[in-house]
Amino acid sequence: MKDSKIIKAEYIKDYKIKVTFADGVVKIADFENFITNSDVPMTNQFKDKERFKKVCIDCGHLTWENGQMDIASWSVYNGRYDVKD
Repeated sequence: MKDSKIIKAEYIKDYKIKVTFADGVVKIADFENFITNSDVPMTNQFKDKERFKKVCIDCGHLTWENGQMDIASWSVYNGRYDVKD
């Protein structure tokens, strides 16, 4: 199994984040559908892009505001949030 631990996350624009994994794989993850189509109050607060762009890494996963929202690294690695052409 590949090492899906995230070692670097860079906000790009809108709801896109460039993610680098421990095994060297780099992906652009697009969370626009996830964020904008959510009815969950904890997720809705990150429709504010100023808050969304403050992404951090905790234990190899994406997180915002000390765990207010988390995204598991394996879901990004396996393509759930891949940018669609």
